[in-house]
Amino acid sequence: ESISRIDYAARMFSPLTMRFNNFKDTPSTELMEVNFAMGSNSANRSRYTHLVSHLSNDKGVLGFDNYLSDGGTEAGRFIFNPALTGVEAIYSAMNSDTLTFNYSDGRTGKIANPFTFPERGEPQPFREINIYK
Repeated sequence: ESISRIDYAARMFSPLTMRFNNFKDTPSTELMEVNFAMGSNSANRSRYTHLVSHLSNDKGVLGFDNYLSDGGTEAGRFIFNPALTGVEAIYSAMNSDTLTFNYSDGRTGKIANPFTFPERGEPQPFREINIYK
């Protein structure tokens, strides 16, 4: 059986969904999201938790998802509360030189940031999506 590249990618893709910083207590009408292409950052998938932990230090960032775009390439989105943070702060943190992440016991660690996000997505109202298509 032969399948298309997009179907193959969809079968092999394992999405991440992370919610934090009182996401569940924030009405969805107060949330925004910013979507972006993962591009070459997909090669650093094992470091996504470091990136997300780093962004969670901003109390306005409430979640992260990665998903396959309609074209079959990996994309990501951060969910945020615009009353607490903005897109510029999020992109600045995404592209910082160092990622500061949190261990479950309260300690913090640091690594050089292996990610670069040159293309900025535009903020839009939060929408529930089924990333497990």
